Amino acid sequence: MSLGNGGHPCTVLIGSEPLVAAWNARAGKSSQVIPLVHTDVSHALETIGSKRPEVVVIEQAVATTGPGSTLMARLHTERFLRGIDVRLLAPDRANDLMSSEPGDVHPQVWLTVLAEPLPARPMRRAERIKTGENEGALVDGTPVRLLDLSASGAQVYSTMVLRPQQRVKLVLSPERGSIKTTGIVAWSTFEMAPTPRYRAGIAFAAAIPGLIGEKR
Repeated sequence: MSLGNGGHPCTVLIGSEPLVAAWNARAGKSSQVIPLVHTDVSHALETIGSKRPEVVVIEQAVATTGPGSTLMARLHTERFLRGIDVRLLAPDRANDLMSSEPGDVHPQVWLTVLAEPLPARPMRRAERIKTGENEGALVDGTPVRLLDLSASGAQVYSTMVLRPQQRVKLVLSPERGSIKTTGIVAWSTFEMAPTPRYRAGIAFAAAIPGLIGEKR
């Protein structure tokens, strides 16, 4: 885990305009926290994808309504794939922060200590394996890099656009029997790598027993 100034992890704070304003007034630009107003879901996801924070804190008051609900649902599903700790800042904690005087509490303590973590990771539906660095596949006829694979889905890097809820056809490599299947993009994040790309999770329409055994 990469730590920022004072030993705190890089954190993204997503909240209402009053909370973000209160944060900026108390923390300024010196901390390792990136504050975002919750109304722009696409910008929030792009920031999380590019900055790769260890912690994402969402104000509880905005996590169940409008864009905040959409964002929360995405992060709740993807937090383990992204490798982030998602936390909720309860209303009383948010109010304390907004009414506090600068210097009362180190601002990041509110986020990394007082914000409540989401429940523990559920059991994975299917065993997943990491694939070889150069293993490829085809998605709708376009080459992609395969990152990991399970009987029920795959994670890929793609230079073509992959959007959540998009239906796709996937063909695995000849080494895996050139298996063909259909699926739906469960999540997708745009990354500004040396070559811009999408990292996406694809859920298969039906599980493929024995898929992650030895290559043929």
